Amino acid sequence: MHALNSAEDGHAEVVSIAFPEQATGGVLMPVTATVLRLATVSGSAQEAMRALAALACQDGTSQVMPTLAGLALRTHRVHDARDSFAEEVASAPIAQQERAQILADPAPVAVLRARYLLPGSQGRSWHAIAFTATLGIHEDDLVGVYLGLWDAFVGSLEWREDA
Repeated sequence: MHALNSAEDGHAEVVSIAFPEQATGGVLMPVTATVLRLATVSGSAQEAMRALAALACQDGTSQVMPTLAGLALRTHRVHDARDSFAEEVASAPIAQQERAQILADPAPVAVLRARYLLPGSQGRSWHAIAFTATLGIHEDDLVGVYLGLWDAFVGSLEWREDA
């Protein structure tokens, strides 16, 4: 298993999705969050920690962090989503001239994606939380800001049994 992003990546169930609906302070934050319940389960805490350690070795950005729910593994990457953007524009219901104008000189679309894996034990499912933020051009300093914000959010999570 690897740090997952979508339900299709590892037979997971989407538990929750969050995205901005209203501006805060006049700004609409370009951030989304998805919580997934994975099909992966661990029989014991020791087995879960071995699996988490093995996953941490697979990605140079891996960072193991404590949370109120136990240890979590964060990985992240910044990539150019220009191709995905171009695909959406190509199929968008807009005039051909407008489409051609947009696609003539596509600007980079920097996207930060962070994934947090929270292993379960004693037969409980693992969970993944994926955050995505669109970065502006030359806003590399925002990577640390977003990661710090998301680390604080994930660090405050607690396990609660369903009623």
